[in-house]
Amino acid sequence: MKTVNNPANVHPNQLTFRFIDVKDTCQDAEFFIIANDLGKNIKKTLLNSLSAYDIELIKWSEKEQWVDKLKIV
Repeated sequence: MKTVNNPANVHPNQLTFRFIDVKDTCQDAEFFIIANDLGKNIKKTLLNSLSAYDIELIKWSEKEQWVDKLKIV
């Protein structure tokens, strides 16, 4: 999991490279990026890059919809 405060200023490679090594060794792992989209744009290039590596982008503005998914019991 990685958090991004300003997704408009982040190059996609800065995020995807962090997960590539882990994915090679742990193929069952799930990857999430929580992005603060309140008043900020999320570029399509970022969305496309994350999708290519099966990294799920979670928008902070939609936190009520995904908070249960991330709970650890």
